[in-house]
Amino acid sequence: MCFASLWICYNKFMDNRGLVKMVLLIVVALIVLGFLGYNLRDIIASPTVSDNLNYVWGLVVKLWDNILARPAMWVWNNVIVDLLWNNMQKIFRNDLPEIPGIQ
Repeated sequence: MCFASLWICYNKFMDNRGLVKMVLLIVVALIVLGFLGYNLRDIIASPTVSDNLNYVWGLVVKLWDNILARPAMWVWNNVIVDLLWNNMQKIFRNDLPEIPGIQ
């Protein structure tokens, strides 16, 4: 009976996706790494890891600059600003045109 209830709780925990689950998993992973004797500060400060992180960051920046920036800026300017922001300003100013049948 006890094992079945634990299994049900585990399945409910795994079915719920979200920020809290991610934070709990990260905290548990950090506790386990600390228990096993790994020091993340020393690992991140090592020259090899630092070089790898800088290399990956450089790739991310190149990806953004060369591929993703143009479409993202188009979406920002044409969708977010034009459709949402400008219409929200009209709503707050009460400047929307009358729609027949809606009061």
